[in-house]
Amino acid sequence: MWFMHDGAPHFAFPVRQYLHKHFPHRWIGGGSKYVWPPRSLDLKPSRFLCMELRQKIQEEANTFKIRGKFCCNIQRHLRRCVLKCIEVKNKVDKFPTD
Repeated sequence: MWFMHDGAPHFAFPVRQYLHKHFPHRWIGGGSKYVWPPRSLDLKPSRFLCMELRQKIQEEANTFKIRGKFCCNIQRHLRRCVLKCIEVKNKVDKFPTD
């Protein structure tokens, strides 16, 4: 859950302490990781949410690319092993280990 501070130009230190304690890295407003200008008309919570979702999706896409490359490497290695096994006519002592 996220908490959005109302964006007032004044905010007390005890309030920020409370928000840091109860919403660590999940609150928007002055003094947080996600600064929200006071009385801002150009920023909307929906836009912020879209930016966060886009970043998370991009991170997942990058992870998927890495997993895809890993799977391709496994597939190539398995193919080499099978071909080598056929070549040596299933002699286990000559099976490649690299």
